[in-house]
Amino acid sequence: MEVLSVLVPFFLLGVVATILSKFTGITLSMFLAPAILYFGATPEETVIFMLTFTLYTAFTMQTQDVRLDVKHFTFFKGWWAILPVVVTLGIAFWLPILGIGLFIFYFVMELLAAMYQRIDKAHRPSPKAVGWTSFLASVTCLVGLSLVRFIPAHFYFLGVGLAILILTAFAYYAGKHRSAFRASWGYLWGLTGFLLGLFGIEGSDWVRGLIRSYRSPIDAMIPVAVIMASFLGTMYSFALYGNFSVPAFAAAIGAAIGIRFVGLPSYDKSGPFSILTIGFAILAVFLLYLVSPVPTGFEHINQLFNQQI
Repeated sequence: MEVLSVLVPFFLLGVVATILSKFTGITLSMFLAPAILYFGATPEETVIFMLTFTLYTAFTMQTQDVRLDVKHFTFFKGWWAILPVVVTLGIAFWLPILGIGLFIFYFVMELLAAMYQRIDKAHRPSPKAVGWTSFLASVTCLVGLSLVRFIPAHFYFLGVGLAILILTAFAYYAGKHRSAFRASWGYLWGLTGFLLGLFGIEGSDWVRGLIRSYRSPIDAMIPVAVIMASFLGTMYSFALYGNFSVPAFAAAIGAAIGIRFVGLPSYDKSGPFSILTIGFAILAVFLLYLVSPVPTGFEHINQLFNQQI
């Protein structure tokens, strides 16, 4: 019962986040990261939580209209799909984290292939462009994650708020100047992986809410770059800190249920970028700075799950 009492608040956070995201347009990370800071999370706990949450929630969001059918898998079709499962189970007996990591990586690659194949051939980005965007997002995410330990814990919330404002300003500018960044559009979104790794903030879903003067082929694949970055970040965070965030799983389950009932976020496309979304993003930062949360840590939660293990 104590475990449930600890996880229920995070589950509810996931549900509430999807409802707010649906009707305001702010990304889930812009609600969750400040929220867990209110709970007293340290910088390391915040990033581990957000990377894990982003990974599983991005899976949920991107598979709403992409059905992963075993018969149509790209790398292991039909009965061959059993092979990675067997390999995963075999490795898991020796090194569980590596087995889980390989299994998730397998599904990330299948999801990437499914999303790529559903794009009309005339509008598909080149594999090189997808690879570079994913590479940039992953590398910058890992760099950001490596720098978390050097940020003073009591000032970390200032960086989280700044990351939200940077992404909001970028989206507003890109929506207002609809021909800007034509040559570097995908690469710029890849570089935002740095904010994900350093502060747990990402805004890839805003690509759907931006009106541009041209259609960029890479738009549909930007969320996949975020999935890849969050996956590698989650694995690297385990190597650095030696644990996963169980509360993040609870929040991801809540978010999945919320998305199932209310759907994905919707955006007002009558202007450069949704004023409502911008307003709520700024409000989130204002409240974060007003509260100025103190990083007391999730020590009780960590001890509780260590006892369970």
